Amino acid sequence: MTFAEIEEALGLPRATVCRHMKRNKWRIVGKSTRPALSDAMREARYEWAQNNVGNPWVEHVDLDEKWFYVYTHTGKLKLPPGAEKPKQRLCSKRFIGKVMLLCAIARPDARHNFDGLVGAWRVCEQVPARRGDRRTGLKKGEMRTIDVAMDANKFESMMRNLVIPAIRDKLKNAKTITVQMDNATPHKSKSKDKNDTMEKRLQDVLKAPRLRGKQHGPDIVFLRQVPNSPDTNACDLGFFKSIDSRLPKRRDFNLDRFTQQCLESFRAYPPEKLNALFDTKSRVLLSIVEAEGGNDYALPHRRDVVSDSE
Repeated sequence: MTFAEIEEALGLPRATVCRHMKRNKWRIVGKSTRPALSDAMREARYEWAQNNVGNPWVEHVDLDEKWFYVYTHTGKLKLPPGAEKPKQRLCSKRFIGKVMLLCAIARPDARHNFDGLVGAWRVCEQVPARRGDRRTGLKKGEMRTIDVAMDANKFESMMRNLVIPAIRDKLKNAKTITVQMDNATPHKSKSKDKNDTMEKRLQDVLKAPRLRGKQHGPDIVFLRQVPNSPDTNACDLGFFKSIDSRLPKRRDFNLDRFTQQCLESFRAYPPEKLNALFDTKSRVLLSIVEAEGGNDYALPHRRDVVSDSE
């Protein structure tokens, strides 16, 4: 409720209400929402957390995708005296330019000079241009990049050709790597056969002759994270938000150049912050156990980790 609404409901001046709140140390906080959990989800979260308490998350990869937007309506401007507030004009306020990146991260390992950044890939395809474009200099028949929807076939293709080779290359000193992915629809098989899961399809990919054997890298096991539990994935836990905050305030509206800005922000992510993020994931497990599988807890932080704002 606003102070005006409180004044009308109680019949008291808003100044009196403000003084009362200040005297009794009320505070104003932003609203936040969290996923609703069923009893089965709470039990699954509790069991998963108990089984992974003490897990150092070594030889483990968190995988997820994220939309990055070229423009946001939020933020504040600093204007000198007499300056007018600038007006940003967009072709559409509903359809703002964006790109989707599929990202894979792991805990850094200084012993093997590994920074924890497995890779980030734009969800797109290369297609020939149907016509030329005088503004961009594109000629008919030249290849151009278009963004496509992430579905089961696209996800399987990217895992086969991009993600799995990158994981085996970056963590080649590991024996067995666990890859955690969420329950999004693109991460599931479209087959009506219940036994034909995405995990089984990806394991079949690893059995291919060109990907089988020690000379091609360590074994990979695909895990499905608990439903409605983004706090159990390091990407959703803070990595994506941190990457977005590191992008330039003035972003390029050309999606190809904006993608390069996103990838540069990804590659420049400090290993010490990524290592601290996996420490936070370990502390989240303890919070889940204490909450008996719930998610109504304050996100645990480590005081000696420097925040993004600093």
